[in-house]
Amino acid sequence: MALTPVVAWAQTQAVEPAVAPAVAPASDPSIGMAQAAIDQASDRFRAGDFALALEALTTAEPLAAASNQPALAAIRFNISRCLEELKRHREAIAAYERYLLMPDEEHRKKRAVVAIAALEERTYGRLSVSCLPREARLEITGLKGRQVSCPFDSRRVEPGPHRVSVSAIGFAPQARDVLVELGKTAHLDAVLVPIAPEASTPVALGPERPLWPFAVLSLGVAALGGGAYLTGSAAEHRDDAEGRPPGSARSAVIDTYETRETLSVVSFGVGLIALTIGGLGLALEPSEGDARPNRRRRPGELYSGLRRGASDPGNRG
Repeated sequence: MALTPVVAWAQTQAVEPAVAPAVAPASDPSIGMAQAAIDQASDRFRAGDFALALEALTTAEPLAAASNQPALAAIRFNISRCLEELKRHREAIAAYERYLLMPDEEHRKKRAVVAIAALEERTYGRLSVSCLPREARLEITGLKGRQVSCPFDSRRVEPGPHRVSVSAIGFAPQARDVLVELGKTAHLDAVLVPIAPEASTPVALGPERPLWPFAVLSLGVAALGGGAYLTGSAAEHRDDAEGRPPGSARSAVIDTYETRETLSVVSFGVGLIALTIGGLGLALEPSEGDARPNRRRRPGELYSGLRRGASDPGNRG
């Protein structure tokens, strides 16, 4: 058996007459209980007792939901109506939105949408914010979401003063105060100013040092190392030659010894010369502290001093 709920509308307070319920089957007493609550709600609504009508509909709602009755949508619509008549506007808006989630007759859904818009005007103010740049972020006092993106437009802003903070990467942030009035629209345009890049401070560098002294020093170190290696190799060949009997093999070892000994002397000489030249190059190079501005003598300064000295009676012999 289907329930036959009363259907009421906000603007007229008139109700569509409820159809007398049929007797509920004994196997499903919840349907009879729900229909009785609906009839009671209809009578209370006609009498203007919206609190008792709401109480009866609240009793019928879970019973209709448990038995999957198509009348559940109409019950929720009338719950919203009762909340609206009781001036519980915020609860009425939430109830209407809950009702709109269900399938129902189109004319009743249109009435719910109109009722929500009217309740918003009687409960909230509207705030609209546009930004430049458009990717700016907003933080509005009193909003649950805290940070929101721009542009922003909401019909459900609590009336009263609000602070709107606007920020974006690369731009100077702004904070503006705006007054939202009941049933009215407050609009705010926020144009952020780009942040100028900071000028970099030039780093004072000392005079550039030439690299050739270091290269010459490296050559000297390498030559000394080569001389040390050749000296050790020559000593090994000398010992080898002393242990061999006279002959061509011994002569070849002696030639190798003499050659490496000569090369070691040359390497040592080249290394010492290179170290000396490189060291002089570093020592003679002027340092940063030695660069002093020369004082320029004013024209005639020396000669005027000589003239003063010559004309000074105390300097005459």
